[in-house]
Amino acid sequence: MNGQIDRKALKHAQMNLPFFLSLLREKGIFNVSQVEYAIVEPNGTVSVIPTAQDRPVTPKDLQLQTHDGGIGLPLIIDGEVQITNLQYKGLNTEWLENEIRKSGATQIKDVFLAELGPNGKLHVDLRYTKLHKPDLK
Repeated sequence: MNGQIDRKALKHAQMNLPFFLSLLREKGIFNVSQVEYAIVEPNGTVSVIPTAQDRPVTPKDLQLQTHDGGIGLPLIIDGEVQITNLQYKGLNTEWLENEIRKSGATQIKDVFLAELGPNGKLHVDLRYTKLHKPDLK
């Protein structure tokens, strides 16, 4: 592509130019000159390879050491302990109860979500906060 749009490819994909440009914007591309190559996929989406100058900087580019981010592991969902996940991490309910108290919960059912991050920190989202108080009328 190199900033040049293949009109035949658009016609073959039955895609008009404004729609194609909107798909680029969804990918964070706001100027066609930022596109090295774009592919209209069979499902109608667009895969984009930005020009080298427009690609995001990565830790590798800056020669920085990183650790795998991993994903959070839910230990409480909507007031219910996820025993399998707790056991998987070698933790117990006593540890969990102590941790959620640090966040202001008095009991497990007060917790909407408790998620153990890859860094070992527990994120606790209480069921009822100032923003989410139940209507008791």
